[in-house]
Amino acid sequence: MKAATLPDNVPTTKATVLQTIDADVYTYIEAKAADNKTIWLALPKVTVSKGTTIEYPTKAFAVTNFTSKTLKKTFDNILFVEGIRIVN
Repeated sequence: MKAATLPDNVPTTKATVLQTIDADVYTYIEAKAADNKTIWLALPKVTVSKGTTIEYPTKAFAVTNFTSKTLKKTFDNILFVEGIRIVN
């Protein structure tokens, strides 16, 4: 699987993948954003490696205190995105 392609006209933010967690139909990506803040992204299942630079949509559905029942994990803040673009 590879990342869902984003249209060229979608405003994006760059980040570096720190880790990924796969669950049922989603991949959860922990990444370090350009401002050095750590973020979590959730998107339809993709394969992406640690250390990869990605772009994700600037406009995303943000959720606070989201609990994944599959992972039995609560994310303080997470962004649900339609896809990512792999930069390198």
